[in-house]
Amino acid sequence: MDRKLFKLLDTSSNAAVLAEISEIAGMVSENFNLNQFNSVCTDVLTIYEGRCPYYKACNTDYHDLDHVLQVTLATARIAHGTHVAGKLHYESSDLLLILVSAMLHDIGYIQPAIDEQGTGAKHTLEHVGRSIDFAKNYLTQKGFDTDSVQAGSVIIKATDISVRIEEIPFHREKWELLAKIMATGDIVAQMADRFYLEKLLLLYREFDEGKVPGFQSELELLSRTIGFYEYARKRMDNDLGGFRKYLRRHFEIRWGIGEDLYQKAIDTNIAYLTFLLAEHRENYRDMLQRGSIVKNLQAL
Repeated sequence: MDRKLFKLLDTSSNAAVLAEISEIAGMVSENFNLNQFNSVCTDVLTIYEGRCPYYKACNTDYHDLDHVLQVTLATARIAHGTHVAGKLHYESSDLLLILVSAMLHDIGYIQPAIDEQGTGAKHTLEHVGRSIDFAKNYLTQKGFDTDSVQAGSVIIKATDISVRIEEIPFHREKWELLAKIMATGDIVAQMADRFYLEKLLLLYREFDEGKVPGFQSELELLSRTIGFYEYARKRMDNDLGGFRKYLRRHFEIRWGIGEDLYQKAIDTNIAYLTFLLAEHRENYRDMLQRGSIVKNLQAL
């Protein structure tokens, strides 16, 4: 049977994704604090959906709530894979910390309610630092202890693709392992997305507003994605400890599937992107028609 990642779960449903994350967390730790996790999720959804008076709703179309939930789900899946493989023992506090950090890792894109200039994409180059600042204040207010607040900061820091992992002051080995798992989840969740190639056009808009150097057009971003994947693959396998290989164990135990569906989806995306760049550079948008992303872009 040809199993596909996007067919396992209705990822268009926030409730379905959060329910699956909670289910996986219970498989890793019987004492997982589901109430505390749900409380954080409620707060994050309230902010992203514009129901908090202090913040604007998320207005970055690539780094949106769907991205946050997909990263948290991928992180939970890797954590489960390492658990069943006997590679890492999780205290319930460890698992809570890594999942909460995933929920907060891109919240630096969110604008304060009083900010009337542009969108959150203008913070692209500084969003990790902003996310860390938010997480420190938020986790403290939620009653997390000092160690957890500090650990959350370095875990989020590891998602910065430009930062050398060995330069992050983890202080504790467990924090480093958790950071590497979550940073891996951040990469695979994006690149395995069924609409990843279409969403790259949205990412270009964010890069343009955020003044990210090196990208002069959508096509240039698409072209450089091949090289980015090679860089990301080496980063995951070397700098991030190779934890992605335990996704196969997760799918085997949770779904009875003997393959890594994330890697399968990534391979499909990269293969199609390679074809597109070779054969359809002049009409690449015509070849990216899954979902309504390109259609909505054309209507702007």
